[in-house]
Amino acid sequence: MEFVGETARVVWRCSACGAEAHCRVNQFVERMALRWDAEHWCDACAHRSCVHGGLRSAATPEGVRAAIVAANGSARLTLATPPPSRVAILRVLRGSPELSGDVAPDLSAARRLADTLAAGRLGGTWCEMTLIALRLRARGVEAGVERVGPVSGGR
Repeated sequence: MEFVGETARVVWRCSACGAEAHCRVNQFVERMALRWDAEHWCDACAHRSCVHGGLRSAATPEGVRAAIVAANGSARLTLATPPPSRVAILRVLRGSPELSGDVAPDLSAARRLADTLAAGRLGGTWCEMTLIALRLRARGVEAGVERVGPVSGGR
């Protein structure tokens, strides 16, 4: 699998001196899991820091997600028509806490997500949708990802 990732630059307040600082946020797929990090640096006081996430938690902080979407746009998951197995789709969605924060969707939430997916409206960041597409393909469901503007569904 090739590297899948997105980045965005945002202005931040330095935690050491309070000056306007820089931050680069990244979201990427690594070993079939969603990861994120944020690198901060301040030109005024030379303070630097880096925060990594996704190792114990599936949730990407909303500020990181918002910056990624603002810089790169959103993505939508697509299915081959007709999808071969709703059961396989539900299993993947139930095992994808990236779609609902840190908690894997229960069966009723997975059904709603599957309906949103079938209607072509399941969206998120490029990395989130690529990860779900990879998981679907591993279960024999042909799925793709396309760039779009803001869409409803997902997180």
